[in-house]
Amino acid sequence: MVLRDKNGRFKKATAVEGFKGFDKNMQCRGFQFEVGNSYHTDKVKVCESGFHFCENPIDVFNYYPPGESVYAEVDGSGEIAKHDQDSKVACTDIKIKASISLTDFITACIKFMFSREYDETDLKHSDGDNSSSSSTGDNSSSSSTGYRSSSSSTGDYSAASSTGDYSVASSTGDSSAAATTGYYSAASTTGDSSAAATTDYRSAASSTGYRSAASSTGYRSASSSTGNYSAAATTGDRSASSSTGDNSAASSTGDNSAAATTGDYSSSSSTGNYSAAATTGYYSAASSTGDYSVASSTGNYSASSATGDSSAAICTGGHGKSMAGKYGCIALLWWNEDGRRYEMRCAETGCGDGSDGKLKAEVWYRLNADGKFVETE
Repeated sequence: MVLRDKNGRFKKATAVEGFKGFDKNMQCRGFQFEVGNSYHTDKVKVCESGFHFCENPIDVFNYYPPGESVYAEVDGSGEIAKHDQDSKVACTDIKIKASISLTDFITACIKFMFSREYDETDLKHSDGDNSSSSSTGDNSSSSSTGYRSSSSSTGDYSAASSTGDYSVASSTGDSSAAATTGYYSAASTTGDSSAAATTDYRSAASSTGYRSAASSTGYRSASSSTGNYSAAATTGDRSASSSTGDNSAASSTGDNSAAATTGDYSSSSSTGNYSAAATTGYYSAASSTGDYSVASSTGNYSASSATGDSSAAICTGGHGKSMAGKYGCIALLWWNEDGRRYEMRCAETGCGDGSDGKLKAEVWYRLNADGKFVETE
């Protein structure tokens, strides 16, 4: 392998591991990638040629925001050039090792930040740049306000707070809280009855404990909660919110955003244009109110609602119902008794009042025994 320094000279180096973002079709600038494959090109120049990825996963959000992207772990080799503004790497050879979920990606962000080495004099409480603060006792607190700082609290009833740029706050104890307000920040809590919150640009919040909450209000942010009775919310444009526990809720209010829940009796809501809301649990609801958006529900007895213009509402679970805005479409699952098989039925919504012969806008529909769309409550 060859490494190019900032002056363009080459020197030997080991393989570089990192993270790469793609669009939903796993393409980057029109180039199609597949997990498990390796790729080669002859030329490399940062931002111009070669295959690109980032060593710091948080930097990937700058190029591929979570609401509209997928991610993978990669290895870069061959000739390598590094960006002088962030951790972007360009290389002639790249291997797409494995796809990574948004939740795992957020975890990787946090692990990357904590993998850095610190001087012992920086620990406990710090307000300087490149600092770290750690508290492991019960009823404890940890705070770090400096640039590129980190804060960690692992005891019960603990709190961790980091307000500096490129910062991380992590709290793993029960009834704990983690909060970051800085640029490029991440907040994570894994304890029961916990909360994680980030409020700035390109931030991430993750909460995996029962009765937990994760909130991210920054632009290009991500929020994930995997515990039962949990909630995940993002309000920034091009953001993502995910909740996988039963009786959970995920909400995203920015344009080009995504909200998803996978637990039963859960709800997913997206209010921005070009956004998506999805639920996969039984008796769940997916709602999207922005134009050109999608609401999808795959559990039985669930509902999907896309009330923005030119939007789509889809329910692939049995006994479901859907509603769509003007000039949109509705798709519902129907059991064909004669054919003894499931079929999808799709219909358009028109001008709104049904006078054009199409379904009415913002009206709930279900399928009757004959597979016909009928209004419902």
